Amino acid sequence: MSLYSISSFTRAKIWLALIALCGLSACAKDIEPTPYQTGVNRWGMVYDNYQSPDLIIDPSSEYIMVLGDVQEYTDNKNSVKPLHRTLLWAVSQKHAYDNMACILQVGDVTNSNEGHQWDRFDDAIRNVVEGGLPVFSCTGNHDYRDDGGHVVKDRNSTRINDFLHYCFPDSLVKARFEAGKVENLILRLPLKNISMDLILLEFGPRTEVVDWAIEWVKAHPEQKFMLMTHEMLWSDGELIAPGAWNCYARQYFQGTASTWTSPKELVDRLLKPYPNIVAALSGHNGFALVNDLEQNVNGRPIPLIQFNLQYQENAGDSMALLLRFDKVTSTVDCTVYRVDSRSTVETPISGYSFPFGD
Repeated sequence: MSLYSISSFTRAKIWLALIALCGLSACAKDIEPTPYQTGVNRWGMVYDNYQSPDLIIDPSSEYIMVLGDVQEYTDNKNSVKPLHRTLLWAVSQKHAYDNMACILQVGDVTNSNEGHQWDRFDDAIRNVVEGGLPVFSCTGNHDYRDDGGHVVKDRNSTRINDFLHYCFPDSLVKARFEAGKVENLILRLPLKNISMDLILLEFGPRTEVVDWAIEWVKAHPEQKFMLMTHEMLWSDGELIAPGAWNCYARQYFQGTASTWTSPKELVDRLLKPYPNIVAALSGHNGFALVNDLEQNVNGRPIPLIQFNLQYQENAGDSMALLLRFDKVTSTVDCTVYRVDSRSTVETPISGYSFPFGD
């Protein structure tokens, strides 16, 4: 049936609806498909057109999208599609508003460090990265070879360098702990109007890695930083101490050739003495929590933010944590968002704000 085979009254209603829809996205750029989103990838995800502009996005702000542990997405080819839809949503909003800076992923890219799991994540993000939206991941405890009983004897067993090296271009890397590796980096966050760097650290960072990060932060007192590492809080929001039964860094590395740092030691050594580190992101356990009970040397609460997808329905249910950077108020507003239904998820993080200014 063509548009002209129906009544003039019905046609008028259709045109009015189309005009209203166009008006909703007037603040966004015209949405056009691009070649890197056309076709079907090997996991069956169709890349056809951009999604429509989402009205949750404030055109006057800048955004970073945080993905929690994606191990359940990548563990099975039948569960990865919500991840693709989440990423397509992010790319669509970047194209529409040009204010989606990057995507941060808090570790546990895989469930067991298998090549096909890394391959699924690589397949999901490569179009996104090559399309101009950076994706930065850190290593989680599942991203190493477990030598039995939750023990990692070789930190080099992670395959992140094999699969995700292209995600960290030299133009955004300010410092590397080890040449040619991506587990421990200082990165420039590609925000347009706010100067903020990311301290990206491995799971249970080695003592010497923390020393390196401290020296960098100490040498750049005017620069603002965020920290991202895998393990920080337990499911009840408790900051994990070195001797605690639930300190996975201790479980995985104690008695091996590697040094390690617990979350509590990391906060005490790196976050408390240096107030230019404005927040820390992690995953690993629980779902969506914030602990701001620890204070830095200036008496300001340190937001320790946890976002983990692994225990959610549908392997993650197309949820993401949106960080909205407001340059006028020098604050970051947090929202857990389900992109499939375009709805806010009520969590202790949703509605939480923290300052990044002096």
